[in-house]
Amino acid sequence: MARNFLVNQELMMIAKKVHFLYLHLELAALS
Repeated sequence: MARNFLVNQELMMIAKKVHFLYLHLELAALS
């Protein structure tokens, strides 16, 4: 159970990083 929670936390962190990178690339492409 706790292990599953940790995995979910990791996935959330990765998702946030990917989302941030994607936004950064979008802004760079627009400017």
